[in-house]
Amino acid sequence: MDLFAYIRSHIAIEDVVREYVALKPAGAYLKGFSPFKHERTPSFTVSPGRGIYYCFSTGNGGDAVDFVSKMERCSQGEAARILIERFHLKVPENLSCGLGELDGEQRQQHRKACAFFASWCSERLHKNVAAQAYVKVRGLTAATIAQFCIGYCPGGDLLSHFLRAARGEGILPSQFEESHLLVVGPMGTSFAFEDRIIFPIEDHMGGICGFGGRVFRPGDERPKYLNSRDHEQFNKKQLLYGLRHAKKAIQAKGMVYLVEGYIDCIAMVQGGYAATVATLGTACTSEHLALLGRYARQLVVLYDGDEAGQKAIMRLTQLCWQGNLDISVLRLPKEDDPASYLEKAGNLQGLGTPQDLFTFFISTQGGSLRGLPSAQKLEKTNEILRLVAQIPDALRCQLLLQQASEVFVLPVALLQREMERLTGGVRLSGIPSSGKAGEKRVKDKDSFVLDLLEERLFSVILTKGINIREEDRVFLTEQFSGVMKDLFCAWYTSNGQFDQFIASLSGEAKAAALRCASWGERGVTVATYEELLKQVRRRYWRDQLAHAKERLVGAGVEDKRAILEEVKKLQTLMVRRGFHE
Repeated sequence: MDLFAYIRSHIAIEDVVREYVALKPAGAYLKGFSPFKHERTPSFTVSPGRGIYYCFSTGNGGDAVDFVSKMERCSQGEAARILIERFHLKVPENLSCGLGELDGEQRQQHRKACAFFASWCSERLHKNVAAQAYVKVRGLTAATIAQFCIGYCPGGDLLSHFLRAARGEGILPSQFEESHLLVVGPMGTSFAFEDRIIFPIEDHMGGICGFGGRVFRPGDERPKYLNSRDHEQFNKKQLLYGLRHAKKAIQAKGMVYLVEGYIDCIAMVQGGYAATVATLGTACTSEHLALLGRYARQLVVLYDGDEAGQKAIMRLTQLCWQGNLDISVLRLPKEDDPASYLEKAGNLQGLGTPQDLFTFFISTQGGSLRGLPSAQKLEKTNEILRLVAQIPDALRCQLLLQQASEVFVLPVALLQREMERLTGGVRLSGIPSSGKAGEKRVKDKDSFVLDLLEERLFSVILTKGINIREEDRVFLTEQFSGVMKDLFCAWYTSNGQFDQFIASLSGEAKAAALRCASWGERGVTVATYEELLKQVRRRYWRDQLAHAKERLVGAGVEDKRAILEEVKKLQTLMVRRGFHE
């Protein structure tokens, strides 16, 4: 057994996939929306019994290591390391040889330094009266502080204590410098987050990779928030605060709240809204939306009620069509952020029902048009039309044009013509432009095409452990074509051992095998196999008959007599065997 086989045998693939995708039972399989592309009907399947996944939308498939490798865009070695850490596997010494090189020591050293710094700051919080008073004033409970590992980074007077403790854990000062937790300047070495409340930032797999720090003392004129600098191991555009804690609640509800700050996120969770995450002092990005789209179908934006918060919502409108999410907005009073509103109201019920993002955008922009010069009105109208043109859902696009028509008091036909002019006649939304109604959209073809009958038959053989008769094996070896022929022979050679069978394949053949193994049809029995086999035999006889008839064209008189006799015999045999023409 190699390292990858050991990981597969000790980690359930469904536990791995649930870190990224909300799954629901579907017979012997689990099903969810593809994490690889936008789709309206779930096509992503997981087979717990076989330890594999398959995405029918994209053709991606494989085991737990393959899945993490694709999701994290890393090598299989790096994916193995992630799984070992995430599930706390104790790898035997004979398999762990060279494990340190699988994804590089730099990432490991960074995570180790971050984990130590977070733990040490957590201890400092309980020993600093001013820091304790601040978190108490903000209404944070002991349970919340522990859940989010909130801490306090003191001044430089405790730096030597910190470094001694770190050395005891085998962590050198240079590692903290490389992780940007220590800063070396003209006056010596200091903490990057000196005298700030510390919020450890975890990736979605639970590893601490960075920090946020907030000033709290009266008169401290430094920037209110400080985040870890972006570097190879930490990218704010791809991280969401609180996601690791929120994932289960998000998957259970199918929705997620998005706020702007650490305190807002924590206040929401503490107030009973566990499915809440926050951006890290940056605007929401397409990477953020793609990440959330793995777990939820609905995103509710709850930004501050001030002008800056509203502008952030407007910027989000430009991205929302790219994600796999339905986005809506809860409008806060101008003077509030989520934390202050919850402190006063206790819940979000007073805010009413979330408003669809585009409806919010159009109504807000429409309200701002009043009193503007004609040129500015035209500019804002065109801005809205460009966004509507990018929506892939044709029906939704038409509904939004209708809404815009009512807000701007302009005919729908006029708005649609203007939208076509702005996009050069290219209908990104899929709505046929005038004069091109009925034009069919060309669908992408699969990288390989399988005969559906052969695919279904092999799928039943593969998933139901059919004991194939020798005469059927010989017949099917001759009848299967292309990649299916290769798969059938490989399955027979493996003696029905699925792991051995998959291990013997690569490329197109492996993708086809995973597809067949993921059909997951309920109620499929040996009788299904017999019926499909009968259809293959019927196809064989019909092909023989068609071939004989083709030979009649251009044949001489004597040859025609012989061919007609052959055709008659074939027809008789087909009737006897139940394969009517």
